[in-house]
Amino acid sequence: MKNLLTTFCFLTLYLIAPAQDKEFTGGINTGFFSFRGKSAVNTSFINVSDVTSIPNYTNDIYSKKAGAGIGINFSLQKVTKAKIIYGLSAAIEILKSKISIDAVAGVRGSSGVANGKVTLTSKFVTISPALGYRFAFKKLSLDVEGVLDFAICVAPHHEKGSATTTDSPPGTFSTNKDRNKTGLDFRTGLQSTLNYQRYGLLAGFWIGHSNYYKGMIGADLEAYSKLIRLGITYRLNK
Repeated sequence: MKNLLTTFCFLTLYLIAPAQDKEFTGGINTGFFSFRGKSAVNTSFINVSDVTSIPNYTNDIYSKKAGAGIGINFSLQKVTKAKIIYGLSAAIEILKSKISIDAVAGVRGSSGVANGKVTLTSKFVTISPALGYRFAFKKLSLDVEGVLDFAICVAPHHEKGSATTTDSPPGTFSTNKDRNKTGLDFRTGLQSTLNYQRYGLLAGFWIGHSNYYKGMIGADLEAYSKLIRLGITYRLNK
């Protein structure tokens, strides 16, 4: 980690040095966040607690279904004469996944069929070095880059949602609970940006390599993040 931080510092200092071939951009994006791995699921159930001080919770929260989040990022990059691109970006992102609820457990000591949805909200500060190539056309250019995401979870993950049982009598049960922070989410990705004058359209896909179930005792569970970003960028310098 120390060597990584040192590399980031040197790269940042080099990039911010004055030069005509360096670009400083800002952007906003929508992130579609979900999970992959043998323990990622499409549906789960809500555990209902009989103790008022213990909140209800979703049994399996890491879902294969993506929710729509939002992110703001700033990027410094250098474009060489050979059209090689390398740079560094920083982002603040609020990402969401969602899971379908098909049952409620613990109601009067039994379980019942239900219908509902729970959303998991995750907040990250992300540092991303990138390396790629710029394809130049008459009025447009296309940047294709490989990107590493070092996404630091800065707040507890939060689940919120509800489900209504279809048994008689029906009832609605909700969950509104913080989950433990998962630390660093390391992702590898590929992104492309179509540029026109100072504007750009960005699209990219990332897969995570950090197990969100890491540290859980007594179970062999695996869930890794998956992220699609779509956004717009604007070059802030001339």
